[in-house]
Amino acid sequence: MKYNAIIQRSMAIVLILCAVAGLFPSTALAASKKPRLNMKRLELTVDDSFQLRVYNMKNATRRLISRAMKRSYR
Repeated sequence: MKYNAIIQRSMAIVLILCAVAGLFPSTALAASKKPRLNMKRLELTVDDSFQLRVYNMKNATRRLISRAMKRSYR
């Protein structure tokens, strides 16, 4: 009987600790910077093209965005 009570209490403590740990965001996400472009304003006319540079963005995200843009122009 005592062992069941000990196991139940320890499981309850573990559950509470997991719930509390899930409330706080990881420090890696909080430390990342916001992506920004190399220009704030750009005016283009017909048949003009310009390639924007994006700073503070991971390469995998850049490839994903560029693939999506290429598909939308087809």
